[in-house]
Amino acid sequence: MGDSFAPYLDKIIPSVFQLLSKVFVPTNPTEKTINFQTYDCDEANIAINTLSVIIDEMGLHFSPYVQEALKVIIPLCNYATNDDIRKSSVTCLSGLVKACKLKDP
Repeated sequence: MGDSFAPYLDKIIPSVFQLLSKVFVPTNPTEKTINFQTYDCDEANIAINTLSVIIDEMGLHFSPYVQEALKVIIPLCNYATNDDIRKSSVTCLSGLVKACKLKDP
């Protein structure tokens, strides 16, 4: 992907964030537990893995989206029902840390 894909991020990333934010919703605003809304575990995991690949491949170009990505990914790290979703979310977080390091070495 690299530099040639960077101009398309502003069109793709908001859609991925929107998808992931609709997949999981808090069961109660005062609780931190998360439940599925409409998608199954496999679809959610694919979306998280896709975001992770984009983060890893785009590196510095992803830095404008780090804050929003954190808002979406951090709650998924606590998803109690599925280990794969938690693992994929943690992988995303490590990619976000690398993207931040590239921005401010």
